[in-house]
Amino acid sequence: MIRIFISQIIEHIVSSGPSNRIFSQLRYWYYSSRLRSTGGFFTSGTGFYIDAPENVSIGKNVYFCRNVFIAALNIDMEQILIGDDCLFGPNVVIVAANHNTYPRGSLIRNSGFVVGKIIIGNGCWIGANVTITSGVIIGNGSVIGANSVVTHNIPPYVIAAGTPAKIIRSREGKNIVLSCKVE
Repeated sequence: MIRIFISQIIEHIVSSGPSNRIFSQLRYWYYSSRLRSTGGFFTSGTGFYIDAPENVSIGKNVYFCRNVFIAALNIDMEQILIGDDCLFGPNVVIVAANHNTYPRGSLIRNSGFVVGKIIIGNGCWIGANVTITSGVIIGNGSVIGANSVVTHNIPPYVIAAGTPAKIIRSREGKNIVLSCKVE
């Protein structure tokens, strides 16, 4: 009991420390030892928090701004994969599970969870206040506009925005290919 309490205090101090180089390195050190895998150093601001980091993989050269929340469930499977060279704006929420809404008439809190893997490809830019829900693939090089809610797959090299996020245009100047395969 005391061990858990001390662990939670350390996690709070690490998470809530200022957005400076020392605390960013401290957050990296703290989470990298708990992540399923990491490709190398990632930068994170104040309020960066990962729930169940053992189910999260983060690539190299990833930047997380302030108050980024990543939530996986405590079950033995990789649920959230973040590629290399991604940028995350402030207040981003990435959640790999959702409450089950069945059966009808039962309390939601007693209905369990539906888990879906989230894959964010290499070189993505996730804008401020974006929410990414379970079971979503965001293709390489895609941009998700601020205040968007991503509920469906986003193909590579597009700009998507809105609630729910919809494709606005391609980043390649070509017709949009609606394939969501992460290269």
